[in-house]
Amino acid sequence: MPTRSDTPGPPPGGPQRLHPFSWLFVLLQQLRAFAIPLVVLLVTGRGQSSEWLGLIGVAGLTALSVAQYFTYRYEPTAEGIVIRHGILQRTRRDIPYERIHTVNLHQTVLHRLFGVAEVRLESAGSREPEAVMRVLAMTEARGLEELVRLYGGARRPPIDGIADRAAAEEPAPLLTLGPGELFRLGLISNRGMAVVAAIVGLASQVLMESQDAARDSVAAPLRAFYELIHGFVAARFDDTAALAAGTLFVVGAALALVRLLSVVLAFVQYHGFVLREHERQLRVQRGLLTRVRHQLPRRRIQAWRIDETLLHRWLGRQTLRVDSAAGADDERGIRELAPVAPPATVTELLARLLPDARWPRTDWRPVHPRAWRRLLVRPFAMLLLLASAVAWFEGLRGLVVFVAVPLLVLRARRQGAFAGYAIDDRVVAVRSGWLTRRWGVVPIAKLQSIRVTQSPFDRRHCMATLWLDTAGAPAADGVLRIRFLPVDEARQLYARLVDHMTASSPLATAPPVPAE
Repeated sequence: MPTRSDTPGPPPGGPQRLHPFSWLFVLLQQLRAFAIPLVVLLVTGRGQSSEWLGLIGVAGLTALSVAQYFTYRYEPTAEGIVIRHGILQRTRRDIPYERIHTVNLHQTVLHRLFGVAEVRLESAGSREPEAVMRVLAMTEARGLEELVRLYGGARRPPIDGIADRAAAEEPAPLLTLGPGELFRLGLISNRGMAVVAAIVGLASQVLMESQDAARDSVAAPLRAFYELIHGFVAARFDDTAALAAGTLFVVGAALALVRLLSVVLAFVQYHGFVLREHERQLRVQRGLLTRVRHQLPRRRIQAWRIDETLLHRWLGRQTLRVDSAAGADDERGIRELAPVAPPATVTELLARLLPDARWPRTDWRPVHPRAWRRLLVRPFAMLLLLASAVAWFEGLRGLVVFVAVPLLVLRARRQGAFAGYAIDDRVVAVRSGWLTRRWGVVPIAKLQSIRVTQSPFDRRHCMATLWLDTAGAPAADGVLRIRFLPVDEARQLYARLVDHMTASSPLATAPPVPAE
């Protein structure tokens, strides 16, 4: 392997500019923040002189975008990437290759028409990108991606020809999603609800700011639709049946619409999904209108998660997710290695990417036998409050709510029976849930800290909770924690993990076990 003394100098040409149409994409990004005010202005301000204010603002943003293009420079060197930008105040940033976690490429339809991509340099442990280059030509973006991959891995190849090498090296995919899988993903997910919520929020914002005529123009079609459905049902049933049938129809139509939107969004977001591995780097490419390309070094993965809802099981599918050291969300990094896949495919991916997991495991250990009682406390308390509220208005008829108690007991018992953990010298695995099941797998070498906690209810039942924290997968979300352990077993497990953490990483820390 070449050493740092073999490092070549900077590539020919020195500092480089962004793509000549970069100013257009910067302008569109800035205008996005003013989308709602512009819509309100168009609806409420027609014929008024205030429209000129919007035009003046757009002209100012355009001038600012063009100036940014002429003042932004980036320079790949043998040690890192140097970025210079600024108009009145010049700023220089030196980003070492070792600091760059991943290079993400982002493409909308407009990007593809111009043959460009937005490049985001992500670093581990940072919520914001180290740098955003808006935009580069695709050949330059791919070359920069390959340059960071090679230099970040402590390899020092010649910089010339990296773009050609990136195009030539395209490993076979580990997973692809066809139309059938995308349809299943849409049925399983609930992304359509986010679209409905966004539409309702935008409509309410516009209606609050609009005049009476504009408000009536939006409300009139909704009122006509309601009267049409009500009249159709009322003509065939009595009033009570009409109310019940109309309610069921509206609820069913809403659920069907949400699922339809979810299917559409699944095709838009995950069309052409491909997962690849190249030299211990995971690459994901997906998107119909907006094409994104993410990469993630395997060494950055902190925890692995498997989700399985009731719809997953009915369709024979699971979802495989990862948490990385950067803690990036779905828009900025890789979270889903397999958005939807058969359990056998998930097992194959884990066997290839995390062989220490030995998945599926058969050595699950149960939690405390009385764990179901603890799981029953919160839902029973909520049911009691609900029954009290109903009884306040309806009298003894409010006690009908307690017919749900057997269902709550069944749910608690099933959750307590399924909950468990598995541990060996390499990994810790946790499982929880019942109708919605979750598994979490954490390599012990990735643990940053662990702790044992006891609530008053835990002390009453001689139980404890063991929390597992990693750099990018905090235990606060509930997946990476082992609840309702017998207190002695929790302390023994804590001591065992501390020994493994100390042996694998002397920097790992753990607070002392709470005293008896």
